[in-house]
Amino acid sequence: MANVLLMFSGGANSAYALWKWLKETDHNITAVRGDESGKLGTQINDEEADCALAIVNWCKENIRDFTYETMEWPVDYEMDMGPLRPGFKAQYNFGALKPRYHGYAQACKDKKPDILVLGNSLENTSVASYPKFRSVIENPDIDVFFAGSPDITKPIPQGDDYDYHEVAKDQIGKCEQIAALPDKLVELSRNCKSDHDPEDIWCIPCAIWNAIQKWLADGKDPKEFDRYCAEKGHYGPYLDQADPETAAWRSGDCCDDCNFYNYLADLAGKEWPRVIQVRRDIAWFGANGADMTGVTYDNYSKWMSDTRAKVFEMGENPDLDGRTEDEYRQVMLAGALS
Repeated sequence: MANVLLMFSGGANSAYALWKWLKETDHNITAVRGDESGKLGTQINDEEADCALAIVNWCKENIRDFTYETMEWPVDYEMDMGPLRPGFKAQYNFGALKPRYHGYAQACKDKKPDILVLGNSLENTSVASYPKFRSVIENPDIDVFFAGSPDITKPIPQGDDYDYHEVAKDQIGKCEQIAALPDKLVELSRNCKSDHDPEDIWCIPCAIWNAIQKWLADGKDPKEFDRYCAEKGHYGPYLDQADPETAAWRSGDCCDDCNFYNYLADLAGKEWPRVIQVRRDIAWFGANGADMTGVTYDNYSKWMSDTRAKVFEMGENPDLDGRTEDEYRQVMLAGALS
């Protein structure tokens, strides 16, 4: 019987890992959740903490007992931009993950586990975050597993034996995890909480949730959903298909169909958020006096380019550059009315 340290956020990936390791092993399990208030803000962190505790209580009541603790991350969040993957043009804020990995290392030092389980899954392979931070947590005395590990008897290779592409290609994704979880845990692990704006068309958790729910409601294979997204986003078994010049976070971006929001909207049977946003923008400019006759989604980019040129001629900066969205719109409106 091994001592397992499971880093638990309360999201679907780590909820699946907790459920799976409790159900399929008899190991001594300690689940530890880090305080994310420095990144998420106190209100959101507290609400997610409540949901995490509810997941813990459900698992104790319905599966078996285990230890649950919380901790403060040992380092603070700070901006640290770097290439999405080595050699890629797109940037990613790795500073958002640094506190977590250093927290994992601290928890290992404190708990001295035989096994460390992280929430990493198929979709996380879009970014080379684990390769960047693995040296912080690797220890020959501790076997590392992911929530996405298809076999909980085969740990993630360490040191020179680790291969980013080999590990990425076999990972389990979020749809397969949600399909396996009991309904109550799915409900509790959903990322969007009570204060979510239903008009927010750019909400990433909702985009994922809507697509997954439609797929599962249609009775489709959850593994195929995850593989479809991986192919569109050029991650997991499709890492080699990514173009370092165009690939973005979970987006191939080689064409509109491979844009993260677009392929998820297609799966959910919804309009692309960009189409909705352009329609809203056209209506707003029109309602505020701009002549939008003949402006459509297809030629909106040209209209906006022309308007930016007018703003520049007025001596104004036509970029967002720290302005609020409303301030930016007012500058563009002045250009459109000039």
